[in-house]
Amino acid sequence: MKRYKVRITDRNGFHKEFDDGSFIGGHYGEPIVVTMLLNENEFKALTMFMGQVSELRHDVAAFNLSQCCVLTPWHKRVMCKYFKAFTEQVTIEIL
Repeated sequence: MKRYKVRITDRNGFHKEFDDGSFIGGHYGEPIVVTMLLNENEFKALTMFMGQVSELRHDVAAFNLSQCCVLTPWHKRVMCKYFKAFTEQVTIEIL
């Protein structure tokens, strides 16, 4: 079965801009980087979720993938272990 390499990164930071031009930002620690080899069904689900949201909202696609029924129990454990919450700083790369 073909495998697809995917990297999910959470920069573990925050950035908020206000209407007056000021902003606030910071980091909670080192970035979280998880590389997984997804099977064909998992990869199809991920691409479907990524197609449903804009490029700026990979966090929604990652959350939907973590809740998806086609995700193997091992990948669910990996996602739950490393991503306690999905922030807007999440990016998904298909390698």
